[in-house]
Amino acid sequence: GADGRFALQYDEEGEYTLDITARGYIDRQEQVATDCGRGEKEIWLTPIALQSGVMKDPVRLITPKRLAFRERRAYITNNTDNSVAVINTATDQVIAKIALKCDALLCDPTGIAANPRRAQVYVAIPGADQVSVINTDTNEDVRQIKVGDSPVACVVSHDGRMLYVSNQRDNTVSVVDLDTLNVRDLIRVGREPAGMGISPDDVYLYVSNNSGDTVSVLNLKAGTETTRIPVGS
Repeated sequence: GADGRFALQYDEEGEYTLDITARGYIDRQEQVATDCGRGEKEIWLTPIALQSGVMKDPVRLITPKRLAFRERRAYITNNTDNSVAVINTATDQVIAKIALKCDALLCDPTGIAANPRRAQVYVAIPGADQVSVINTDTNEDVRQIKVGDSPVACVVSHDGRMLYVSNQRDNTVSVVDLDTLNVRDLIRVGREPAGMGISPDDVYLYVSNNSGDTVSVLNLKAGTETTRIPVGS
């Protein structure tokens, strides 16, 4: 709308491109490009069935990439300024901006997942080969876990005890024990793993492999890839 608000309604995971036209469009350098300009934003939405909402103050969301929900809060990774924005979904207001602890020249926080059992959110930071642990009670980055090369996505088990991280450059999935916040295992998958989904019983993990046009099926009890399914490109 004219006040800078936009609404999204969706029922499946995916990457959506928003075509935005507004007066006084602000670019990444926070300079007014034109009196009335056009820009595109990409946002990755996690699969929350029939979820809808309105995000205000879009200037505060610097190149938003992906989103996770926990207890009426939405957490959005901003990969340009290395932060996570927190939105109160009851008021549609940005209530916090969490600075991520990253020493890399280009951190590029991307994937994000919320723990259904603990007050934690996890952020995959490919530029630093790490996952940051956010305490959602204090809105602070409290721990950094080194994983594989270029982690781009993460997913939490339904019991809240394990975190799985896809490492795009070394074709692996890191298995993180959330009781100790240590990497327990590294499982090899297809080429350039990205998005993941876990079965309701926490036994199987499905990993989409971008370059191989396949989906790896992992048996999490055995810690191995059981099959690789060819799919579309």
